[in-house]
Amino acid sequence: MKVLEMKHIKKTFDDLEVLKDISFDVSEGEVVSIIGPSGSGKSTILRCATMLEQIDGGEFSYLGKKAAWQENGRTVYAPKNEIKELRKKFGLVFQNFNLFPHYSVMK
Repeated sequence: MKVLEMKHIKKTFDDLEVLKDISFDVSEGEVVSIIGPSGSGKSTILRCATMLEQIDGGEFSYLGKKAAWQENGRTVYAPKNEIKELRKKFGLVFQNFNLFPHYSVMK
């Protein structure tokens, strides 16, 4: 069973095309590494996959349920209640963690 499917993902920031036609899938039990030089889009693809960043083109789905797709030249996302349910199934550990300086470890 495919846990994540990403097809023809596109993402731009202003005039800079960061992701261009990226496609891959991850099956249940599979371990995948995303490697590349600094600035190549590794974090951006993960942010798009976890819906922290919106895609400009392409489509992706989790466990066979579409999360985003193209419709009339626009990217459309599933309804908010479906997105909320999908988000319960995955997480992301940020490479730059931010601590709250006013909290102790115990807090």
